[in-house]
Amino acid sequence: MNVKDRLTAHNKAGQGIINMDGVSDVLEASARIRTFSPLIISKLTEYEDTGLSPNEIERLKSENAELRERLEKAVDKTIVSEMLAKYFDCPCNFSPLDEEMWAYCRDNCVDDNIECWIRVINKKCAELKGEKK
Repeated sequence: MNVKDRLTAHNKAGQGIINMDGVSDVLEASARIRTFSPLIISKLTEYEDTGLSPNEIERLKSENAELRERLEKAVDKTIVSEMLAKYFDCPCNFSPLDEEMWAYCRDNCVDDNIECWIRVINKKCAELKGEKK
């Protein structure tokens, strides 16, 4: 997440503060605080509604990352791609998944359904990890 998209930031001591990125004067800072207050309260309410402590949230994030890693290791992308290619046409030949995939396949597709499906799987895995592929 981009710093500008965040409601909060961290100061040098690591404490949470209102994100004042791009604020140039006191009036603008005051307006930002008034604007962000309802949003911050809403986010805090969502957090408190989970009933989880910060430590529990960190533990769950860690467990989630471990499970994703185990799943990725357990799935042989080539075998899955071969199965998809056997039953389905190349993904760029029917309603493209997104413009980036369409642009890639249209210019570089080698009529290799397996390779195209591997790209689709890799893209989805990256999205699940929160990476941009």
